[in-house]
Amino acid sequence: MGGNVVNRPNQPKKRRRQKPIPIGVALSRLHDGAERLRLDVNLGLAVWALMETANQEVQEKYKRKVSGAIEAYELVANSLVLRLVLIVSRLFDKSRGPIQRQNKASLPVIAHLLGQKRIQRRAVLNAADWDKSGAVVIANASAFLKDFAKLRSSARFQASLRRVRAFRDHQVAHNILLEGQRMVELPIYDDVFALLGAACDLSAKASIVSGGRNASFRDHEQEYLRQAARFWPAALAGAFSDLRPSCGVQGGCSSELMV
Repeated sequence: MGGNVVNRPNQPKKRRRQKPIPIGVALSRLHDGAERLRLDVNLGLAVWALMETANQEVQEKYKRKVSGAIEAYELVANSLVLRLVLIVSRLFDKSRGPIQRQNKASLPVIAHLLGQKRIQRRAVLNAADWDKSGAVVIANASAFLKDFAKLRSSARFQASLRRVRAFRDHQVAHNILLEGQRMVELPIYDDVFALLGAACDLSAKASIVSGGRNASFRDHEQEYLRQAARFWPAALAGAFSDLRPSCGVQGGCSSELMV
């Protein structure tokens, strides 16, 4: 009997707990990631401002005045849309596999870092020269985690993010042929703008925690709108003008009708 082998039912293997990354690496990712997010959000706001102002200018003033000019404008507008989709996609980027091994500058990675007490404690110590009690750091870290959790639980957010990611994966980063499958559901403007707005609020909190920096995104948004409002009238006035000089030489140059 002693030589008999007892067959035991297959038991699921326990998932090995991932070893935390060194604290120095984690803090570096938090600091650099928050800064990259701040830059991406600012760029996204600048692109959004150009899109918003251009739509108003074209719809209200120009419509279809000159053949060729409106088509060129639409190409520029589509390029802005693609740029904004890429920006928003990487703001919420997350790969498969353990998130602690991902060195992405994205909001899910920042949320994972800020959810660790050891990171919060070190962030408080690093902020001692401008936040002696650590109250500001802890308040913003807590607000970030609360807002991010609420966002992730939102069905509307998940649907918007799913559409934006699918569009990026299938038609922007790649050109995938969906043979025998239904077409990818395209994102709408509200999807992209809602995700960008959420990223603004979260990135502002992360910037404070990581280095005490006030991102002032709302101030930047207004400045980008003012810049776009100055740019588009001048650009479109030239593009939609009925008369253009036939050459760049001053004097003796006739004018001809744009077609």
